[in-house]
Amino acid sequence: PGRIHLATKSYWPGRRAVMEATIPSRGLRFDRERGRLGKAPTTLLLFIKVLRPGQAQPLYELHAKLGPGLPIADCPGGSDEHGLLVLQALPGTTLGQLLPRRASYAPEGAQLVDLLQRLGSVELDGEPRVTTGHKLHNHVRFLKAALPEESDALDRFEETYGQERPQPLTTVHGDFHESQVLVERDGRISGLLDVDDAGPGQLVDDLALMLGRVWALAYFANGDRAAIRRYAEKLQDAFGQAVDEAELRRRVSGALLGRATMPFRAQDASWPEETRARLRLAEDWLARCERDGVLG
Repeated sequence: PGRIHLATKSYWPGRRAVMEATIPSRGLRFDRERGRLGKAPTTLLLFIKVLRPGQAQPLYELHAKLGPGLPIADCPGGSDEHGLLVLQALPGTTLGQLLPRRASYAPEGAQLVDLLQRLGSVELDGEPRVTTGHKLHNHVRFLKAALPEESDALDRFEETYGQERPQPLTTVHGDFHESQVLVERDGRISGLLDVDDAGPGQLVDDLALMLGRVWALAYFANGDRAAIRRYAEKLQDAFGQAVDEAELRRRVSGALLGRATMPFRAQDASWPEETRARLRLAEDWLARCERDGVLG
């Protein structure tokens, strides 16, 4: 009943988009928490992933393979001819939305590791996903083009980062960060989003991306940054028990450098200053790794 509203949630030109289908709110509802009348909530129906024609069926099959052991969205249907995949909505809020407001409700690092280990128990074919270090070289080229005056600093960063130590292959998410994990109010993980890039890879890269992005939030988020930093430190302890801790720390620096590309990509008005601030944060992390002797 009612008018269905479609809104674009995300869009990567030439690659994919995600549409949200809702029924707009109608009327008022008594808000028990605030003790007053408020606007009735919008009813979320489902999401529609828009892909290139012919790419929906493989993703549908991937969801079917991962679904039994993981909290990923059900796919009731779609159209491979038109590149459309329908996804059921999952409960909870993203970890990225939760951290600035209620970091104490965030899932423990062991829960995130367990989630990835369950993913790792499903064997997927394909070429191994590129590592953090491979992406680092692309980030350096990007940042040199955006801020040529930082070229020397970027060359030093790349040289200090050095050569990664290969880690065991398993099935990884491929883009594991705070916006891909849904959390319920009790801290329970209720959803894992965007499994499009899942396949063979190194677990340390998934964990480094999550830790690096949460660490960046501790410095740049609008919210309780001290609480986010404490959470990031707990994640480092938990993740360091699951993989080579020294290699984890190295690759976190690469993930942090990747965050330095975001202000330009988002075309923020003050992107040069914001980019430099994020570059300095990545340099600080890498310098501590060097002082602690973990980059050999």
